[in-house]
Amino acid sequence: MSEQENVTNTKEGGELSDKKRKKLEKSAAKDRRSEIRNVLLGNFSIDEQGRLCSGSGGWVTPFGFGDGAQQTIAFGVKHKTFLYRTKYKNNQQAVFNASKAMADIGRQLYLETAPDAAVCYVKSMFFRPVVLIFEERKLDDGSTRLELSAHCGRSPIAIIPVLRAVARFNKAVPEEIVPFKREKK
Repeated sequence: MSEQENVTNTKEGGELSDKKRKKLEKSAAKDRRSEIRNVLLGNFSIDEQGRLCSGSGGWVTPFGFGDGAQQTIAFGVKHKTFLYRTKYKNNQQAVFNASKAMADIGRQLYLETAPDAAVCYVKSMFFRPVVLIFEERKLDDGSTRLELSAHCGRSPIAIIPVLRAVARFNKAVPEEIVPFKREKK
């Protein structure tokens, strides 16, 4: 059972109280931040299936420090979210096609905290690495939406590698997946 299902269900099959649900959501978000932080520090491992995944959590890795690891240690992780819509029949088709497109822009990554998401690690010659997570998120009212989360080591110019990675993602995905533009009033 995934973290998301644990949030909505208990052992008895009933609904959790709001207090317990918020506590579980907060714990899941903390685990995800920790896993992304490990990736941005350059702490990788390869699982049995040959996928790149988050390492053990130590600061010193067998490969040394990664690009931008110093800023990640000192200042933390910058997080920016972008909304998308799709012309596919369901959002799972969009996530699957985004996963195939992510193979062209970076190294595919597996996160234990986001097993159903399309995730990649984007490196650039001039900019810090960015972790992109494209997933279907369920809202409290039962509806769903597509989100692209970009994570990078925090710095005064961290928005530049994030926007660059998102632009590469937008070029690589099929034209059925488009950014959600809010209408101006």
